[in-house]
Amino acid sequence: IDVKKCYEEIDSLKRQLRGKQVERISSTQPDTKEPSRFENFIGLKLIHFVGIVVLIAGVTIGVKYAIDINIISPLVRIILAYAAGAFMFLISRVVLKKYALFSMILFSGAMADLYLTTYAAFAYYAILPRWLAFALMLIITVFTILNSLRFNRQEIAILALVGAYGIPFFVGGDSHNITALFTYVFIIN
Repeated sequence: IDVKKCYEEIDSLKRQLRGKQVERISSTQPDTKEPSRFENFIGLKLIHFVGIVVLIAGVTIGVKYAIDINIISPLVRIILAYAAGAFMFLISRVVLKKYALFSMILFSGAMADLYLTTYAAFAYYAILPRWLAFALMLIITVFTILNSLRFNRQEIAILALVGAYGIPFFVGGDSHNITALFTYVFIIN
């Protein structure tokens, strides 16, 4: 008996048996296709974005209705808008581990709400002085930048960048201090 020949024959049978098992396993599994990029875009990004827009529009319409019939004062409006932004931020933290993308979208919506609320408090209601509105928007920008690094998301960094460049136009008024504007833009760059 040639032992070497027996081992070669056993190895050949093992390879054939492995091939049969792979065929049997692959034929019993259902054919699952990877979702297309378009489906991922709609399901993961577009629907979330639309949801945030609808949420903000709904809050805006509700607040506008309350304003039209004088239920709430301007100070209460601003406080409620800040509270809504803080609430969205807290929810984004709660769902961060389980739903990272949704958390990022909620965070972005919260920061956009804080920017717009600060602008409204300064420009429409004159509740905040110019320097305080500028400082608050700058703090929101720094906070957004730090969180864009934490989330490691480019979209949040772009939001912070747009907010940072928008601050002088939001709270700048009709001052023509070009030197201060270009100094600020230089620092942001």
